[in-house]
Amino acid sequence: MVAVLRVVALALLALAITLHVVGFATNQWITANVGPDDMKKVLKASGMEDPTAASFKQLQQLKLDVQMGLWKYCMRSNIDQWIEGLSGSAMGTGGQGNQWPNGDPSGDQVDTTPPPSSGYQVKEQCVTISATPTVIPDWMKAVRALGILSLITAVLGIGFIIYSFIGDSKGDRARLLPHIMAGICLLAGVLLLIAVAVYGGEFMVMMQEQMNSLQALGEMGKYLAEVTDNSTTLGYSFALEAVSGVLMVVTSVLLILPAVRSGGSGGPHNLAV
Repeated sequence: MVAVLRVVALALLALAITLHVVGFATNQWITANVGPDDMKKVLKASGMEDPTAASFKQLQQLKLDVQMGLWKYCMRSNIDQWIEGLSGSAMGTGGQGNQWPNGDPSGDQVDTTPPPSSGYQVKEQCVTISATPTVIPDWMKAVRALGILSLITAVLGIGFIIYSFIGDSKGDRARLLPHIMAGICLLAGVLLLIAVAVYGGEFMVMMQEQMNSLQALGEMGKYLAEVTDNSTTLGYSFALEAVSGVLMVVTSVLLILPAVRSGGSGGPHNLAV
C-alpha cells in the first residue's frame, strides 16, 4: 500500500512540475481580447450609431489581442494599419481608391474613411518584459522568485521519492522519510500557491485602478470600462500554476498518510533514505 501511494505521488508530482514549467514559461497569465462586438459597443457609445456607415462597419471589425506572462507580453492587432490608413488618407497618399472625394488635392475636404478592413492584416509583436525600460514591479519579481523556488523544491521532492524506492536504511531515517518527502512537496506547493495568490491579487488591483480611471471619463468611460472588464481575464498559464500548486499539496498528503495511519513508521523500512 505504501509503495502504491508513493508511485501515485511520484506521478502526481511529475505532472505538477510539468504544468508548473508550462505555466511559468508561457505568456498567458493575463489575456485581453477586444473583438467586433466590443468595438461595436464603444462606437455606439461614442455616437457612431449608423450601422450602414462604411466607417462604422470598418471600425467595428478592428481587433486587439494582448497576452501577458511573467517574461514577455505579445500584442496581435490590426489597429496600427488602420491608423496608418487614416494618416495616408489625410495626406492624400495612403489607403486604397480615391482619397480625394472631389478629385482635387488642393480642396479642404478630405475623405478619412479607412480602406476596407479586409486589407488590414493582424500583426503580432512580442516584447521581453525584462528588456523594456519600465522597471519590473517588485511583486512580479516575487512571483518569479517563488515560482523558481517551488520548481527547485519540487524537483528535490522527486529525487527523494525515487530514492525511497532504491534506498536501504532502517530505524529513525526510515521513519522520518515520509515526513521529509511530504514536507518538501508541501513547501513546493505552498510557495507556488503564494505566487499565484500574489499575481491574482495584483491583477485585481490593476483592473480596479483601470476601471476607476476609465469611469472618470464619463459616459463614454463607462462603456470602455465594461468592454475592458469583459475582455480582460486571467489566462490558462495562471490556471496551470494554480492546479500545479494544488497537486503538490495533494502529493504531500499521499506521502504522509501511511505514516499517520501507522503511527509514524511510514511503512516497510526498506523504503528509506
